[in-house]
Amino acid sequence: MGNTKSSKNRFTLPFMHDVSTFWDLSEFNIKDSNDTPNFNIQVMALILAANIEVTVGKHAWSQVESSLEKIGFTDVKHRYFEFTERINHPAMVFARSKEKVNGKTVVAAIYRGSSSVVDFISDVKSQLDRIRDPESFGGFYNAGVNATNELKAYINGLGLKKEETILFITGHSYGAVVASLVGIMSTDLAERDSIFCYTFATPNYNRLGMTGEGMKMFTFDSSEDLVPQVPVGPNMDKTGTPVRYDRVDMKLNRPAQYERFLNLYSYFRDNKDYDNDSDFIPEEYSYKPAIRIPVNNVVIRNHMPYTYMAFILSDLPDEEAYAYLAERV
Repeated sequence: MGNTKSSKNRFTLPFMHDVSTFWDLSEFNIKDSNDTPNFNIQVMALILAANIEVTVGKHAWSQVESSLEKIGFTDVKHRYFEFTERINHPAMVFARSKEKVNGKTVVAAIYRGSSSVVDFISDVKSQLDRIRDPESFGGFYNAGVNATNELKAYINGLGLKKEETILFITGHSYGAVVASLVGIMSTDLAERDSIFCYTFATPNYNRLGMTGEGMKMFTFDSSEDLVPQVPVGPNMDKTGTPVRYDRVDMKLNRPAQYERFLNLYSYFRDNKDYDNDSDFIPEEYSYKPAIRIPVNNVVIRNHMPYTYMAFILSDLPDEEAYAYLAERV
């Protein structure tokens, strides 16, 4: 799955610790399979989804913006909403590629997951809406509609037509739900084979019969992560090609890969051991240190972007996997 050929540009980008990714815009090949994710897009999507999650409040957009600019995007625009609006409006960042791919402009759309207690409240609110009124679309759907409209306004502002656009959409957790809904609601913005939607730890949602058929739409989750398994109920599921990581199965049946996973996890967690990691979520994930949550809470630890990155890179042989790190482990 990996692609570390020297012909690729190499960029070192922030992701807890820096990750060096091999990248150019030709990765967005609309002729690629809809059943197999592009490895470098997968790595880049998770980096960007994590970069936007460390954006708290109205500031600190520089990390995701600098990452986008470094890999060839420009016209970066971010949207942030106050609490009164945030229940139905996630934070988001848009950008367009400086160069075209087969005559098309790549538009990136990154949606933020829950980065604070305030965001957690908005997530709970969306589910309470659904429980109180099973026929309602709930906060997830409303957030998807609003986020799609924001993306449409951005693309219209660029003057891009449907046949001229490739969409690159990503997010983690709540941001993954929104990204998924934006993907399946954006068929008037780009052709289906030109929509690349890579989401991580995506909760279930009501997609109202819409599908990702014909799109390069992938949902990545871990069997130990509870978030992608909820909420449950009528019409609550997700669309796209699922990619699931199973740590226990890896430990029992693929010891070499499991050793890589542990090494990679330790790298991203400042030499912490997976089974005994009792540190806290990085401070930038919370408004106040007092509300930081212990990572050894299995629900939190298995949901974090750095655990997903350790899973993703562990799929590669040692030499390739560690080539993505700024420092070899």
